[in-house]
Amino acid sequence: MRIVRLVLLFIFCSLNHLLDAQKIDIALVDNSTEINELCPLSRIRFKLDSTAKSPYSVVVKIGGNAIAGVDYTHSIPTTIIFAIGDSSKDFDLMPIFDGIEEGLETIIITALGQNQSADTLNISIKDHIIKILGVQDSFNRCSNEPFTISTTSAEKAILTWSAPDMVKPGIIPGTFIISPLRTTDLVVTGTLGACTEKDTIHIISRPIGVTLNTKDTLFLCFPATSRLIASVTPANATVVWSPLDSSSQLINATNLQIGPPKSAQYIVSVTSGTCHAADTVFVRMDSLRDTKINIFPKRINTVRETVYSFSVRDIQKIYFLASSPCGAPQMVFRLQPILLMQS
Repeated sequence: MRIVRLVLLFIFCSLNHLLDAQKIDIALVDNSTEINELCPLSRIRFKLDSTAKSPYSVVVKIGGNAIAGVDYTHSIPTTIIFAIGDSSKDFDLMPIFDGIEEGLETIIITALGQNQSADTLNISIKDHIIKILGVQDSFNRCSNEPFTISTTSAEKAILTWSAPDMVKPGIIPGTFIISPLRTTDLVVTGTLGACTEKDTIHIISRPIGVTLNTKDTLFLCFPATSRLIASVTPANATVVWSPLDSSSQLINATNLQIGPPKSAQYIVSVTSGTCHAADTVFVRMDSLRDTKINIFPKRINTVRETVYSFSVRDIQKIYFLASSPCGAPQMVFRLQPILLMQS
């Protein structure tokens, strides 16, 4: 009988032990996977999947190529005890700022709980919140010549630019496309919590550009003429028009008189030093005022009625001609009244 009691007690204790089995999880409080030398105070959390029903111990091991006391300090004990009712414990994990550009530094923290429950966290130590990569810090570019820069930044950093109209994200993460619209110091600010860091590049912009005084397509009614006027930057840039023939007349460097008899594409190009720009317009010469068009709808007989319908091609003709800048043509429609048939 005593043996039976001992066996039952063993089974009860084993079941109770299994019911008390819990999982341990490690994470930085901000849920990132890195700490930053410029924002030194970080917290690491050891968390159980439920409150401890009995005292629960966790053994902690710390490794990685980062050296405690040199690259970082911490307040994590080698053994963490969760009292009854506890579910999490927080400790300090602080990188040490040394001002030295270093390679990848990692901290590997492993927690081994009761019943072989375990978790591992790999943490990187970052030297910067934001840094523009490359040895070049000054860029001399034509104003229409975008270029790409690469950056490295903290995982949760918020980046702001002093001239946001000159910057847009690149396809590759961490890259940015810079449009050198003007000469300026372009400053990027990285914010991580209450910590900030700035980096700067100097942009020298060589202005270049040309814009015509019309849309991409210019409609003219024969025999009308029009004048193309180019706004040029810089003012002393070399201007070239193409084509120059019997249907065009060069008034001055930035003014071109165009007229009948034909449609054509005109290109104005400007050059200043090594910088180039161009604008294009297609001039369409129409003559539609005296055009007549006969549309013959298709007759369709149904059980109850006879109807006439336009084809898609007919509708396209009507729309094109009616929307012409030369005025709607005279259109003759040969239609018959709809005949309703009695059932």
